[in-house]
Amino acid sequence: MKQLILVCALALFGTACGGGSSGPEAGHGARLLGLEIDEAADGDFDAAADLAQAAGVEVVPLSLSWSAIETAPGVYDPTLLDIIDLFFPARGLKLNLVVDPLNTVRREVPADLEAVPFDDPVMLQRFAAFLDFLFSRIPNTDIHAFFVGNEIDGVLESAESYARYTVFFKAARDHAKALRPGLRVGFTAMWDGLVVNEPAALQPLNAEADFVGVTYYDLGPGAFVRDPTSVGADFDALAALYPGQPIVFNECGYPSSPDTNSSLEMQRWFVVEAFKAWDRHAAQIENVCFFMQHDWSAATVDGFLVYYGIATPAFRGYLASLGLRTHDGTDKPAWNEFKAQAAARGW
Repeated sequence: MKQLILVCALALFGTACGGGSSGPEAGHGARLLGLEIDEAADGDFDAAADLAQAAGVEVVPLSLSWSAIETAPGVYDPTLLDIIDLFFPARGLKLNLVVDPLNTVRREVPADLEAVPFDDPVMLQRFAAFLDFLFSRIPNTDIHAFFVGNEIDGVLESAESYARYTVFFKAARDHAKALRPGLRVGFTAMWDGLVVNEPAALQPLNAEADFVGVTYYDLGPGAFVRDPTSVGADFDALAALYPGQPIVFNECGYPSSPDTNSSLEMQRWFVVEAFKAWDRHAAQIENVCFFMQHDWSAATVDGFLVYYGIATPAFRGYLASLGLRTHDGTDKPAWNEFKAQAAARGW
């Protein structure tokens, strides 16, 4: 369900910082284990959910496109929302629900709003009406975290654009909370945006959020992987920038394709390092959603290559091998490691 972008220029950034539990012996505590659940080639989403829940998964990240639901001004398609409200509550799964007026590389707003600034009263009113409809159709869905925008740092480029989106975000946050008391609202930004490229722009906006939402892929330039030992320093750096503020890793992934200079063993190693880093910040990082359960099909990968306008062998390999299991439903070493690491902490 998620749409990704190449992190083209990640810089190595680390800081020594502790906190939280020191290892699996401390258990998972109040932490919530997440996974992007997607079906294998057999198309059986129920079977995929069974596997995930057997591994201890409690939270599922799910993205909704505003423009796909509001198909014309004031006209809404309830189909997906009705499915959500039937499926996930029945299984006792929580959602990290993402609505993406901004999504990594582009605005995802209804066509008639494409040129309307985010702080325009018309935009604010239309999104409020959309939220009215959205929450009216999912009364039974348990939302762990609600995200207004996905990887917004990939689209926002100037101080003015951040200022306009801040107005939009605050209005959306307040309206969503009025509709669903107790709802926690934020957005996602890429790790490199939060820590390296745009910390000065993102910190004031995150001050308006109930948590810091992040997407994290351990890549260097050109979509080639970094050594998984970098994961610990990356988690440390983000936690140090936001002391005392809850953090949600809504996407946390690593490819296995040799085209990215990776391997099945390196992906398994990444899972180990991600759990270890999470342990150190157990009191602050409340949820990590590993991305993802199964590799995408070749056709799905082709669609994303068009969406992002990048078609290098490494980028294709990255998109095609993020699953902890293959598209045909075969376990990779990373899936078995994921289950083992989760079980070691009591999930």
